[in-house]
Amino acid sequence: MRAYICDSALSTITFKAIHPFATVHGVSHAPACTVWVNPDTTEFLVHASARARSFKTGNGLRDSHAMKAVEADKFPLVTFTSKTVKPKDGKVGPYSLAGDLTFHGETRPIEAAAKPEIKDGKAVVRGSFPVSFKEYKVTPPSLMGAKARDTLTLSFDLVFDLSGAK
Repeated sequence: MRAYICDSALSTITFKAIHPFATVHGVSHAPACTVWVNPDTTEFLVHASARARSFKTGNGLRDSHAMKAVEADKFPLVTFTSKTVKPKDGKVGPYSLAGDLTFHGETRPIEAAAKPEIKDGKAVVRGSFPVSFKEYKVTPPSLMGAKARDTLTLSFDLVFDLSGAK
């Protein structure tokens, strides 16, 4: 299998949380991701991670409260490891990913859709999936006594240089 490592400088993992007073967007500009592909591109393995503290919303106080809620010092990494990656239609994506997400020290199965776009020797893989605070034993962050909704959306936009396979 060939390994492709995402370009962390061009890749992001984002979240969207909805609170009664605002929709909050956070972004990690430093994800790590490796995709292993067999030569006939029928089999893939994926491992991605981001440091919890790397997610920023643009508001330092809000970020501080969020990091307390997810206990970022105790559980510093958010990781995904695939179990299966299958094309939804035919031999080329979009793909259905199934695997394990570890967040706040809890590991749960998730499914996500991923769509690759290949252009100019680069692959950009985009997708998203919902995450329940409750399932991962996190109390949703609150503001003025009102908590954020239980489900947030994690999205990924990962860029790979296809000439850099190892």
